[in-house]
Amino acid sequence: MHHKFRIQLKDKQTYSVKHRRGNALRCSLFPLDNHSPLC
Repeated sequence: MHHKFRIQLKDKQTYSVKHRRGNALRCSLFPLDNHSPLC
């Protein structure tokens, strides 16, 4: 059970990194269309 939780945490971290990278890419491709605060 504890091991399972650790795997989920790792997946969450990689997901957030991928999401951030995708956001940066979207911001550079469509700077005017993207109104996200991350841009």
